[in-house]
Amino acid sequence: MILQIGNDEMTLLSHSFESTMLSSADYNTETKELTVTFTGGKSYTYVDVDRSDWEDLVNAKSAGRHFNSVKSGLVQKK
Repeated sequence: MILQIGNDEMTLLSHSFESTMLSSADYNTETKELTVTFTGGKSYTYVDVDRSDWEDLVNAKSAGRHFNSVKSGLVQKK
């Protein structure tokens, strides 16, 4: 499920996964930040993420496998 909250200036996209690794992901279209929450409860935010990368993650057959394949190219927010 994708939840879209916002207006013309900012949109927050949210997706819940049925995954053993990922619980959810949120994407801010204005700041281009992706926040990924793992099933263990920890969350990490990544910066300068393209919307197409968000779409690839939520449309992946296996979200965990997809995330593992791209995470080395992501920059974690400090």
